[in-house]
Amino acid sequence: MDLLEGITGFEDSVRKFICHVVGVTYQHIHRWLLAEMLGDLTDNQLKVWMSKYGALTKCSREDTRASER
Repeated sequence: MDLLEGITGFEDSVRKFICHVVGVTYQHIHRWLLAEMLGDLTDNQLKVWMSKYGALTKCSREDTRASER
């Protein structure tokens, strides 16, 4: 990853692209899978990305309830 350290905003740009692809590809997606696709984000980080990109609010309700237990 040393090569990418000098590129400011690279990881966020990749995450933005992933969000776009997920938004147009999936009807529903498990929160854990989305978090993994975005680089193993914490729940709080995932919530931030989901609020930025409304299309990603298509996470399954069952998965959301399971994570709250």
